[in-house]
Amino acid sequence: MKTPLLPALAILLLIMATGCDPYAIGYGQDPGPEEIDLPSNPIERAAVQGLKTSYRESTMWQIQKARVIRTTPVAPTAAVVEDHDPKELYCVCVEYEARYKVPWTTTEASPWERTVRNLLVMRTQADALIAVKPMNICAAFCE
Repeated sequence: MKTPLLPALAILLLIMATGCDPYAIGYGQDPGPEEIDLPSNPIERAAVQGLKTSYRESTMWQIQKARVIRTTPVAPTAAVVEDHDPKELYCVCVEYEARYKVPWTTTEASPWERTVRNLLVMRTQADALIAVKPMNICAAFCE
């Protein structure tokens, strides 16, 4: 049985042309944010994971290159004790890069900007670590 040469050649040329097209392989496109590695320290890990989760909930922001600058134990306020009954509280200063990204505009993303924020990490009575909003215990910016 003979296979027609022309259709096989046309398919081969189509595959080769698509493979050589720089836009078919992502050339010139934004690579997106770098993956954030979680720290080994459990308190720092909770802070960075909380930061990742909060930004993941917003489809218009991206973050990358998160690193913890310092961790400071703090005393809870009466309101925090009443509402959450934490075992320990920590203000964790995190530096990262953030940008605004909206894919349906002419300029898809803003440039990456360095951002420094304080996050409150709470150790619960069950020894779970949870990152929460600073709740006026930590200053918003820690530099």
